[in-house]
Amino acid sequence: MKSLKLLFIAIFLFSCTNQQKSRANTDSIGDQSEEEFRDSAMAAMKEDSNNRIFGDTVGSYKSPIRVLSSKVVKAEYSSYRNVELTFKNYSDKKVTGIKFRWYGVNAFNEPADLGNDLFEGYGDGFTDKEIKPGKTSTLTWEANSRRAKKILKAWAYEVAFNDGTSWKKE
Repeated sequence: MKSLKLLFIAIFLFSCTNQQKSRANTDSIGDQSEEEFRDSAMAAMKEDSNNRIFGDTVGSYKSPIRVLSSKVVKAEYSSYRNVELTFKNYSDKKVTGIKFRWYGVNAFNEPADLGNDLFEGYGDGFTDKEIKPGKTSTLTWEANSRRAKKILKAWAYEVAFNDGTSWKKE
């Protein structure tokens, strides 16, 4: 009977020390110092915040210009890659100017160099080519990217019409 009590006490004490050890491991921040951990967390939050602000496509569905397809194309006389967009004018007015933005990644699904040095993965371009109502157009912008593999999303964020009015993404 005494040996049974000692066995239960030993099991109880052993299980208590294992829980304390596992809690100590989960509270640890690894090999990083507190300052390194704080800096990496702040950098990650800043990147996430920038992506939410710059890559916000809320309201794009109301755009009179809709991007039908987007892709990365090789430049004609170099090894750089550019961005090609096919888009359509869904309004009943003639469009005289469009500002576009796009987001793309490289082969490893990491943000690609698409011309915007401030926000990695993003690029933008504009055109003043006129587009009649209901018509589709395809244009290419020089992104001069070395790593871009595919465009994940592209949208118009400002459109100017021939009557002097304009539309902006909210």
